Amino acid sequence: MKKCLLIAALAGAAASASAQTSNPQPIDISNIVAVRAGAPQYGERLSPVWSNGRFPGVNLGFFGAVYDMLDDINFVGGPWAGETGRVITQINVGVGQFSPGWNCTMRFEFYESADFCNATDILQGAAPFASYSINFAGSGSGIYSWFTLPVSIPVPDTDDQIFMRFTILDENTTSVWTGAANAFLPGYANDLTVGSGSPSIAWNTLNQNITPYFAGGCPSIPTGVAATHEHRTIATSGAAGGPGWYGILSGEVTLPDPPGITDLGCLNDGFTTVNHTAAPGEVKWYKFCINGDATDAALQFLDIDTEGSGVDASFAVYQYGTGALLRDDANSGSGDNAQVSFGVGRRGGVGGLDYDGRSGELLASNEYLVAITSGDGVFGPSYSANSAGPGGALRLRFNTNTNGTPLAASVPPNVDSTIYDLGDLTQLSANPPEADMDPNWVVWYRFEVCSDVNDDGNEFATGPYVDVDFTGSFVNSDTDVVVFDGSGNVIASEGLTPPMDDAGAGLFSQISWGDVAPARFGVGGVDFAGQQGNLSAGVYYMAVGLCCINPVDGRWHARSTSGSSLPANFTFFFEGLEECSGGGCSPCAADYNQDGGVDGGDVEAFFIDWENAEGCSDVNEDGGVDGSDVEFFFIVWEQGGC
Repeated sequence: MKKCLLIAALAGAAASASAQTSNPQPIDISNIVAVRAGAPQYGERLSPVWSNGRFPGVNLGFFGAVYDMLDDINFVGGPWAGETGRVITQINVGVGQFSPGWNCTMRFEFYESADFCNATDILQGAAPFASYSINFAGSGSGIYSWFTLPVSIPVPDTDDQIFMRFTILDENTTSVWTGAANAFLPGYANDLTVGSGSPSIAWNTLNQNITPYFAGGCPSIPTGVAATHEHRTIATSGAAGGPGWYGILSGEVTLPDPPGITDLGCLNDGFTTVNHTAAPGEVKWYKFCINGDATDAALQFLDIDTEGSGVDASFAVYQYGTGALLRDDANSGSGDNAQVSFGVGRRGGVGGLDYDGRSGELLASNEYLVAITSGDGVFGPSYSANSAGPGGALRLRFNTNTNGTPLAASVPPNVDSTIYDLGDLTQLSANPPEADMDPNWVVWYRFEVCSDVNDDGNEFATGPYVDVDFTGSFVNSDTDVVVFDGSGNVIASEGLTPPMDDAGAGLFSQISWGDVAPARFGVGGVDFAGQQGNLSAGVYYMAVGLCCINPVDGRWHARSTSGSSLPANFTFFFEGLEECSGGGCSPCAADYNQDGGVDGGDVEAFFIDWENAEGCSDVNEDGGVDGSDVEFFFIVWEQGGC
């Protein structure tokens, strides 16, 4: 998985109202986390009619001290151009939070173009034709929230261009935000994929007065140009499209089909392969259906990839008719190949990710489109697909069992010999790497215990135990964890089996095997007291995600229902475990690889571990991995043994 880093803005002085020749200052944060707020609405033909944003935050940015903004919403070039009876039924909006402990009201106001272009005071003298407000309780700092809001906003039939004002207000007032600086900031981006718009946007900090905002004559004047008009716009590159309000407006639409669709019909079980030689910049469309659901419950799947293509390839999967973008990918396969996987896992990958069902589930009641192109295509809702790729030989492969073919045996997660392979727990010398998740993903870990972890039956003596504590995870996140044994069977499921649910502090996960008493102290949650029973010696795989993870027993399969992107951190605590014979550290450093001889293989094995600061490379057992271990190793190696 390649984590999307969201580039936001903050830090630095807020632009003052008198600074008329400067744009607001962007804030630079490279690791802001993304959270969904609200569930999507569903309609037979609900689709974006204007889109300049997407989750989890492509091209996202923020301007410091900007709480009030105005943008044009132009339906020309989109599915609502010239249509009548238009009603906005869903708003998606991105808001950044950079100061905890505050609440606000978010207000959307919609104006006709005539009110904007003809009034002496651009907005002050005009009433919006629609308004919608919602209160928002802040949840922290360094968070980007993606809201899905059900609305009902009729759009005038005669207007293909409207204007929307989005304002952060003091909670339950009409006053533009006066609380902590940058506590809530509207998102901006150049990510327009549906509809059109001007290459600039109006912000409150670019007016000569603090209030009323957006007052002044027409036309608006670019920043830095001397004039009597109060209204200003950010001067940006027209070629780049300029920054705009980060959000999506959706409604009922009838989408025309993309051009040149090849209909593959309903897929047969096994592989279906199509080849196409693409011209530079060409996007090729394929339509398909499936005869059965690709879901966990049905034990059926659909995998799609570009393995065998002669050039870098990418593609997107859409629901036919609605234009909903279900999933797109550029490089989850081998090399520069793309790959998605729907339904139940798990099948081994071809040099890339496993075919693990991470992309969601598909129903046989729908039809689907795939848009494939060379290079890294730019895909958006409502069949928006653009490419600057060089062209070349493309191959699209479908693999499914949705006609009823029984599943093949599952493979374990491909984490062996990676940073997520924790190996023998007795040799674990640091916390496991962070579970850095994209929406609906889980992060897999492998670990091994080489002695049974059983309660000793003595409430006064500490017996063997293994505890897993998630209190280091992102504040207020709802973590989840599922543990599988070496055969793919679920042995622990924190989010699904009471009383394990949220046993740690707040909504954090917590797992405890082995000794019941005396209990180990739980920070903010229940004490660790062997709630998950005994743990037999063996290899285990742990899926870490956000609530809730739905596993499939016997298949090392797990998918999160969360649409958020928050990191999880956890720590293993254990006592009374035996080292794995042959898998632990060599009793004699000279025979470091434990093959029975002292030769160059031991030198190579030692330095691999030493360069990665592995616990076994602390051969002089002084508690650290440093140059003194190299000296000690060569002393015993050169003498041929210990």
